[in-house]
Amino acid sequence: HDDDRLLFIDDDIVPPLNGLNELINHNKDIVGLLCFMIKADDRGQLTPLPIAMRYDDNKKYHVYFEGNGLTEVDALGGGCIMIKRKVFEKIGNRCYQFHYYPDGTLCLVGDYSFCQKAQENGFKIYVDFNNICGHMKTVDLFEINNLMLGVVNGKSI
Repeated sequence: HDDDRLLFIDDDIVPPLNGLNELINHNKDIVGLLCFMIKADDRGQLTPLPIAMRYDDNKKYHVYFEGNGLTEVDALGGGCIMIKRKVFEKIGNRCYQFHYYPDGTLCLVGDYSFCQKAQENGFKIYVDFNNICGHMKTVDLFEINNLMLGVVNGKSI
């Protein structure tokens, strides 16, 4: 019972072959393999970004990609994450909640809400930067071609 764990793997995530063993061997309360999302950067250019976050001085999340191996972070996407039973038992119900601004726009996704509640209850969150998951998406090849041309030519599309 003390070592029971729940493994989440999103249906569009492909973990490395040794991923499950790595998560078990790390023996952390909350640990995930590195997953990426595609998002516009500060210039509006679509780019793959790791779903590993650290707080800045104003307590706002920023992408963190400076770790090596097993690294503590403040928030992690739930694409491939292993969580020990005791975390859920301590946090209680409704640990994955979406939060919205008064105008109805999304403020905080469920994965990050969970991470905040876990930290408030004394748990640390880790990501393994050495084990990277594939993240499969259906894409328009013409758009990917244009995106890559923009990257090669050094311009923003």
